[in-house]
Amino acid sequence: MVPVLVGTSFIAFMVLYLSPGDVLTLMIIGHTPPEVIEAFREYHGLNDPILIQYIRYITRAFTGNFGVSFTWRTPVSHAIIHHLPHTLQLGFTSILISLALALPIGILAAIKKSTWIDGFIKGIALIGISVPVFVLAILLMFLFPELSPRMPRPGASSQTIFIASQQYHSYLLLPSITLGIGMLSAMLYTIRNSLHEVIEKNYIRTARSKGLQKNTIVCKHALRSAIIPILSDFRSHLGNFVVAIIIVEHIFRRPGIGRLLMQGILSRDYPTTLGAIFMFVLIYAIINILLDITQAFIDPRIRERGLRV
Repeated sequence: MVPVLVGTSFIAFMVLYLSPGDVLTLMIIGHTPPEVIEAFREYHGLNDPILIQYIRYITRAFTGNFGVSFTWRTPVSHAIIHHLPHTLQLGFTSILISLALALPIGILAAIKKSTWIDGFIKGIALIGISVPVFVLAILLMFLFPELSPRMPRPGASSQTIFIASQQYHSYLLLPSITLGIGMLSAMLYTIRNSLHEVIEKNYIRTARSKGLQKNTIVCKHALRSAIIPILSDFRSHLGNFVVAIIIVEHIFRRPGIGRLLMQGILSRDYPTTLGAIFMFVLIYAIINILLDITQAFIDPRIRERGLRV
C-alpha cells in the first residue's frame, strides 16, 4: 500500500507543480506588493526545490497532516474528515445497488442462455457500459428534477466549500443510480460468462444428471465457483468506479472528496488537491486489500499459495 501511495502522490505532485501558473495567479488581484507575494511563497515553502517540497509533504501526509488550504486557509485534514463520509456513503450505496441487481439478473441470463431474455440483458448491459457517466448523470437530472439538487443562487459559489448545504444530504438516489448503472452493466457480463463457464464443468453435469433443478444448480453450486472471477472483474473496474465518483460528485454538487478535489484543481489549491488524491488512492488500496482477503477466504487455493510464499 505504501509504495502505491508514494508513487501516485509523487506523480500528482509533479504534475501540479510543473504545470503552468500557480495559485497566486488566481488569488492576487491588482497591484500586490512584491514583498507580500514573496512572504506568501516563503510561508508555504514554495521557494524550496520541488523534491524538498515533496518529501516534506509526503512525510506530513502519513501523519495525517495535509497542510493548510491556500484558498480557504483551513487545515485540509479537517475538510477531508468532513467530506469523506459523504463519499463513502455514495460509494457503498452504489455498490450495493449494482450487486443487488447484477446477481439476480446475471443468474437469469445464465439460466436463459441463448434465449431472447439473454439477448435482451446483454443489450441493456452494452448500453449501460457505452453511455458515459456524465451523460447519464445529466440525463437523470433532466428526467427527475425533483430528485436533483437545486441550482445555487448567483454568488453562492463564493461560500466556503467546508460548510456543506443541508439540502445535499437528501440527494443520494440519483448519484447512486448513476454510479450503480455503470458497475451493474460491467458486472452483468462477468456474472453471466462466469456462470456459463462453470455450468459446463463435469460436476455440474453430474448434479444435473441426478435430477437437480437448473435453478438450484446455478444458485447453490455454480454461483459459489463463479465468485472468484466476479471479484477479479470488480477489481478491474474499481479504477473507473473511483473516477466516476469524482465526476458524479461534481455534477450533483455533493460535498464529497470528489467535489473537494475538483474545487482544489480549479483554484490551483495544491494542498487540497493532493490531500483529496491521497485519500482516493488510500481508499482504492484498502478496497483491494479487502478483495484479496475475501478471495483468500473463499478459495483455499489462494491461502495455500500465500502460505508457500
